Amino acid sequence: MSRVHLHGVKSDGSWAPFRMADVFKGIFNSSINGAAGVAAWTPGTGKRIRIMGIIANGATAGTINFYDNTVGATQVLAVGITTNQSTVVDLGPHGLPLTAGNPLYVSGPAGLSNVNVYGVEETP
Repeated sequence: MSRVHLHGVKSDGSWAPFRMADVFKGIFNSSINGAAGVAAWTPGTGKRIRIMGIIANGATAGTINFYDNTVGATQVLAVGITTNQSTVVDLGPHGLPLTAGNPLYVSGPAGLSNVNVYGVEETP
């Protein structure tokens, strides 16, 4: 697979890469509550996850928490959801990078939840 590398000009005049999501992960009709949570995305060897967006909804209102590594480790994002309503979080092309080699874990309220995460895997 080939990649096209786009660049844009930042406000200070320097160039920055423009990223486009090419990895899409989903957890569907899953109970993500509990101390262990669910591994939503495990990067390839030597890669780092950069989250660029999230779409989440659930049968129960509450907060869906995202962790760099395991539940209880560094929490990187918390997304409030309303019962049976989708919540969209767009982090843009720069996204939210995790620590190299660490998976993205998700935990949330009791009940069935759907979580879609998209972004890129990159070499740190």
